Amino acid sequence: LRGAVVYYASVNPVWTNPYVTKEQVEAFNQKLRTELAPCIIWLDSYSWIQAAGMRIVDGLHYDEATYRNLYAFYMTAMYGTLSGEGA
Repeated sequence: LRGAVVYYASVNPVWTNPYVTKEQVEAFNQKLRTELAPCIIWLDSYSWIQAAGMRIVDGLHYDEATYRNLYAFYMTAMYGTLSGEGA
């Protein structure tokens, strides 16, 4: 799409997951990031979650506060504000 701003978010961290390891997620994110077109904006939520010390509660899902913080991260990264306006 001409003129569209495209964002791509990383796969978020896993802990104690029977289907994928932390190392596999990191390798996937690295490969994906290096192969994205330069015009695509990478949102590194993986590193943000790690740095913020957030965790998943059952190996797959976050608690409500983490989902809200993750939403705020994406909105701020894309629009500079939580409202989604001002881009």
